[in-house]
Amino acid sequence: MVHKQARQLCLMLAVCIYLNLLDLLATLSYCQSWGWELELNPVMRYFFTIDPLLGALIKMAAVLMFVITVQYAAGDHFSNVYRGTVIVTLIYSALFGWHILGCGFNI
Repeated sequence: MVHKQARQLCLMLAVCIYLNLLDLLATLSYCQSWGWELELNPVMRYFFTIDPLLGALIKMAAVLMFVITVQYAAGDHFSNVYRGTVIVTLIYSALFGWHILGCGFNI
C-alpha cells in the first residue's frame, strides 16, 4: 500500500538534494575565496582541505545515502521517516537562507 503522503516525501527528498547541491556550491565559492576555515562542519572541512573534489564527492555521497535510507525505511516506518525528512529539509532551508545572507560577511 502506498502511503498518502508518499508524493510529499519524494518532493522533500528532491528539495533536500537541490538544497544540498546549493549548499555545496555556496561552500565551495565562499571557502575558495576566503579560506576553508569558513566551513563550520569539521568533518567536511577536513575533506575539503585535502581536496575540494573529495569534499564535494563525500557530501553528495552522503545525501545520496540519506535518500536511499529514507526510501528503504519509509515502508515500515513512514511517519518517523517523514518527520525526520521534514526536519532535514528545514535545516537545509535555514542553511540556504544563511548562504543567501552571505554568512554574515560583507560581500
